[in-house]
Amino acid sequence: MLALVIAIGLLIVGTILLLVGADWFTGGTIDLSRVTVVSLGIGVEMIALGISAARKRRADILVGGILGSFAYNLLVTLGLAAVIRPIIVEAQLTRVAVTTMILAHLALLALIWYEGMSRFMGGLFPAGYIMYLVSIVLLR
Repeated sequence: MLALVIAIGLLIVGTILLLVGADWFTGGTIDLSRVTVVSLGIGVEMIALGISAARKRRADILVGGILGSFAYNLLVTLGLAAVIRPIIVEAQLTRVAVTTMILAHLALLALIWYEGMSRFMGGLFPAGYIMYLVSIVLLR
């Protein structure tokens, strides 16, 4: 009889934990998809430019597009948004974003300076972006 009561108790506790865990899992998945979809939606033109420039063997177009896009987003998009309404950003998220941005741009400058990017180095950039997304999600 005691074993039956314990089994029923464990079943109830397990069911409650499963429901709570499923709710947390669903919420986390929704948050991650929002971040990822917004990031990919914003960057899809850069992806298309990158593919087009790589096919035509025109790295100068790609680098110019990336740097131009960065300058536009920083100066125009962020600036106009702040004019409309002041932007308040968490310091911890800012540190991660700025550090990632500086490291990526320094790596890009080094690759431009030495005139080339291997497939391995090319693979490090998307891997770095994935690590950046994971760190942002974990900090929230």
